[in-house]
Amino acid sequence: MMTDYEAWEGLTLAAGSAVLAETLAGALGDRLRLDAEVTAIAIGRPCVVTVGPSEPIEADAVVCAVPVGPLRRIALTGTSEARLRSLHRQRQLAAYKAVTVLDGPRWRAVGWNGLSASERDLGGFWVQGDGVLSSLFGPEQVAYLEAMPPALRDRVVTEGLARIMGAIEPERILWRAWATDPYTLGYVSHWAPGDLTEVGPLHGSHEPPLYVAGSDHWAAGYMEGAVATGRAAARTMLGGGEPIYR
Repeated sequence: MMTDYEAWEGLTLAAGSAVLAETLAGALGDRLRLDAEVTAIAIGRPCVVTVGPSEPIEADAVVCAVPVGPLRRIALTGTSEARLRSLHRQRQLAAYKAVTVLDGPRWRAVGWNGLSASERDLGGFWVQGDGVLSSLFGPEQVAYLEAMPPALRDRVVTEGLARIMGAIEPERILWRAWATDPYTLGYVSHWAPGDLTEVGPLHGSHEPPLYVAGSDHWAAGYMEGAVATGRAAARTMLGGGEPIYR
């Protein structure tokens, strides 16, 4: 598998990643349904997607972009056993993310470029905008966060930053509990030794009329993975063959 490192995590939106989803949603109009939880997917002719306890929706094909964790909770039938084994063998990183908003790139005043790696309370920091630093809390820190009062979580971030650039007062700290959110159950693809072998060559491929898309079916997640796999699924549906997108 070849990876273009020049394009690695290089797709960004000036107004934030949410703009992409909002723009696509605006184009779909009334065809987009929110608060409609999928409970079952039956692949066939036609395909039937069950929403809620018993509402069926028929379709010629299904493009599934459900993260692999929540997908295991959906009854998926009509596909090969090999397909199910591959999909259900994938895993995501159990992680929290914190985004710290400052009144500008304060880290430059102490000669820091904004990037740090840590194995202490958090996984470090990286720059995600002018005056914005992101932090990742991996599996070993998720239980630590879950066990503490939520009001203390901000202090973990500010104390981590204080060790690098002195006392600060963030304008805001935003949290996303990727690991425990029932609609994500993880952050990015998490590959441990042996996982790729177990998932096998079906990773990121399709079994029409079932098509898979989303960052889980790329090399390691991120917006690049979501965009690349979405384009790959569309090309395959339109008869353009299955492109190499990694």
